[in-house]
Parts: sequence; structure tokens; C-alpha cells
Amino acid sequence: MSQNPNMQQTLDAYGNGNQMDGTNIFFTNGSEDPWKWVTQLENRPEINQLSRVSDCTGCAHCADLYTPAASDPQNLKETRQMVYDWLTEILDAPATSQWECHSSHIENFLIILVGFWGFG
Repeated sequence: MSQNPNMQQTLDAYGNGNQMDGTNIFFTNGSEDPWKWVTQLENRPEINQLSRVSDCTGCAHCADLYTPAASDPQNLKETRQMVYDWLTEILDAPATSQWECHSSHIENFLIILVGFWGFG
């Protein structure tokens, strides 16, 4: 058995780089993140995919997930707010056959986000 990943199998299963087919995804990247080139960089509203590159000094890999600080660049603060607003909109939407949600799950999820990102 090979220890190397089967790259073609992965691409076939999950899409490749700029054409991921999952729905309800918000891709965030930092302008200094070398991984940004292997993710979705354009919005695909037909499947509710949004992409945002935080263009600021110090905006590297996962910078949007760091503990917020008053000294964070404005662009990074805006990215965090955009993700929060986007998630709130999705989680407040009526349940459908594709997206079944229960209010207790939504409330718990938003509490985690509020605690994580320091909103509220």
C-alpha cells in the first residue's frame, strides 16, 4: 500500500482548487497566506460560496481565526464581521430539505462564534 496520497482521487472526490462544489462555504484567506492559491478566490453565489482575502500586513494563514485585538487591521476586522453576518444569515434561514437546523443548535453555534471572535 502506498503511503503517498492519491491526489487524483482527492481531486475527483472534493473538486480542485478553484472549483470546489460544496455549498454554504465562506473561504477566508490572508493576503500573506501562501495557501490562498489553492482555495476558492472568487464568489460563486449560485451555490452560496463567498471568498474574502484580508489584505493587510500580518494577514497570513488563519489570521482571521486568531483572538481579536483592538490593534487588528481594519480589513481583518471587516472579514470577521462579514463571516459572522453570513453565518447568522444562513443559520437564521428557514430549514429546508438541504439545510435542516434546530434553533438550539443555531444558538449554540452562534454562542461559540461570539466567544471565539469576541463579538457581543
